[in-house]
This record gives sequence, structure tokens and C-alpha cells, in this order.
Amino acid sequence: MKRLTSVLMLVAVLFSLSFCVSAAGTRVIDDANLLTSDEVSELNERCLKIGDKYDLDVLIVTCDGLDGKTATEYADDYFDYNGYGVGPDRSGVLLLVSMADRDWAVSTRGDAEDLLSKRTIDKMMKSVQPELSAGEYADAFDIYLDHLDRKLDDSPNLLVSLVIGLVVAGVSVGVMAYTMNTARSQSGAGGYVDGGVQMQQQKDIFLYSHTSRTKIEHESSSSSSSSHHSSSGSSHGGSSGKF
Repeated sequence: MKRLTSVLMLVAVLFSLSFCVSAAGTRVIDDANLLTSDEVSELNERCLKIGDKYDLDVLIVTCDGLDGKTATEYADDYFDYNGYGVGPDRSGVLLLVSMADRDWAVSTRGDAEDLLSKRTIDKMMKSVQPELSAGEYADAFDIYLDHLDRKLDDSPNLLVSLVIGLVVAGVSVGVMAYTMNTARSQSGAGGYVDGGVQMQQQKDIFLYSHTSRTKIEHESSSSSSSSHHSSSGSSHGGSSGKF
């Protein structure tokens, strides 16, 4: 009897461990049942691949309601309280789709908050929204992941290009400064007054002056930054809207 009990306990432990491993690899949580099992599997694989590529947790979550929260609050809390995130900063990005009032929200944390501005997310979601509105959810999420991969790939390349540009500019300025340094000290002023000193009187007469001013428009910082704190106190970025 004791042996049977031990075997059953071992089976239960192994089952629990297998469930935990399976849950740990789940990055598409379709609580609203918008996707087929094959679509969930394919999208989940893409999320894991993109996450591994950029050291981020990439998540897609669907739900039927927001439990009295805003879409942003729900997305932030879902990310925080379910233990998602990579590294000490718990870096990651979560796309939430709620069917109750047809809300979407993208929540970013850690490195993702720096890499994906509100403006960037809004541009991404502008391409996603038509498919969401049409009920083509798998296609919408595929488009979202395409844009996400591309935007994350552009971010580090932009930084590298900037650094290379600064280095090249510095070298060019250094070379120019070196080649222009041809002055030699003179023992007298003869070299400067060869042929005698010739003085000419010159006058600059200004009849009138006109100053033209052009206003430079600056975009509001609120259009590119949405940093805020979730109910857990952690910093998040992102954006939200309707579909």
C-alpha cells in the first residue's frame, strides 16, 4: 500500500513538473477562444523565437473582459503578477486583446520600454487593427509579430550606425585639422608685408535689414512617451486603443 502511495505521489509530482514546464513555454494565452489550437501553437512558437532573439518575453493575451480595469492596467498587471519578463529588469512586451469593449493594449517593460515608444507601437497597431476589426485574429497577430520583429531589429542597428557615424566624423575632422596645421613661426614681419603695406578705405553701408523667423514645430513628448507605473509599482510603457 505504501509502495502504491509512493508511486502515485511520484506520478503526481512528475505531472505537476510537466505542467509547469509547459506553462513556462506558453506565450499565447487565448482565454477568449479566438484561435484554433494550431494557430495558438504557431503563434506561440513565433513569440518564443522573437523573445529568444532579443532577450525579451513576447506575449499575446486575449480575454473576454477587463475586470473593471482599463486595458493598460489589465495588460500591466497580467505581465507583472504572472511573473513574466527576462533578466533583472523583467524585459518584455505583451499585446492584450479584450473582446468586451473591443480594446487592445500593448504593455512594455524593461528593455522593451526603451526600444518601443508609444509612437512606434501606434504605427504597428495601425497595420494590425483592420484584421482585428474583421475578426481575422490569427492574421492580426501574425502582422503584429512581423512588425514587432522588424522594429526590434531596427533599434540596435540604428544605435550601431550612429556610433559608426560619430567615429567616422571624428576621424575626418582629425585628418582635416592635421592637414590644415601648416603655419610656421617667422622671425620678422617681412613675409607678411612683401611689396609694402597697402591701406584701402572700405565702407559697408546697410540700407535696411529684415529678419525672417520660422517657427519650428516640436511634437509633444506625450506622443512618444507613455511611461507609467503599474499597480505593482513597476515601470511600464506602451499604448492602447479600440478596434
